[in-house]
Amino acid sequence: MKGLLYREFLLMKKNMLITAAVLVVLMTIEILVMLSLRIGNLAKISENPTEAAEVSYGLFNMLNTIVAFGIFIADHGVTQLDFQCKWQTFSYTLPVSPYQIAGLKIGKLLVGFFCGLVVSLASYSLLTAITDTEALRSYNEDGFQNLILYMILLFGLYYTFLENIRIPMILKFHKESTATAVTFSIFAVLYVAIMGVIAKIMKDFKAVNPDLEDYEAGDVFFGYIKEQGMNFLHHWGWTFPILIVAFFAAGYFAIVSILKRRPY
Repeated sequence: MKGLLYREFLLMKKNMLITAAVLVVLMTIEILVMLSLRIGNLAKISENPTEAAEVSYGLFNMLNTIVAFGIFIADHGVTQLDFQCKWQTFSYTLPVSPYQIAGLKIGKLLVGFFCGLVVSLASYSLLTAITDTEALRSYNEDGFQNLILYMILLFGLYYTFLENIRIPMILKFHKESTATAVTFSIFAVLYVAIMGVIAKIMKDFKAVNPDLEDYEAGDVFFGYIKEQGMNFLHHWGWTFPILIVAFFAAGYFAIVSILKRRPY
């Protein structure tokens, strides 16, 4: 098993290093921009450097999160390459069971999630340390500081769930493009469902607050969302760990089922 895990990371090494280099370049540019907004030329020429720093802070954190999780969670074409070189057929001669190979795939996703989370939080801490204090104060007053941390966690889970569906699909269809299309079709349905829930929340909000002015609506709506979210977590938060475990278990058994049929 250790050998198989080592093999997976060796095959991903080149693409992981390229993506990591992109993150380093991106963060270097971000650091220069944030420092310039605080004490450099951008602070002098910008009409409102605090607002610019506030917007940049949120945007840069999301960009770093996307790239960081992409380094560790993405399959980087390894499963597709295995089909092209007939490694999947060769793997049946190895002293490992389909359960072990499936465990390897799911285990790699979980390790990737935690590594991506650590890198994302490290970049978040670095940006927080160099960002203008007035911009951070504005974020804290509006409650966005915690929102960014929640978004980092949720995006990591989203990316991991996406790969948890995509990998069995690659094994089934033998084509990464087909597997990706099927996976995104599934999440498109979920996205529509989520948008439907958000639309209902907005409708309820407007019904409760029909007389709000536009400039007031944003802050009040955010508070309303926080209240509804806390109520939901209070009643249904206990189901999240169960759903997460069930989701990964479904991916695991899907991989085992496909490997046992030996469709190669």
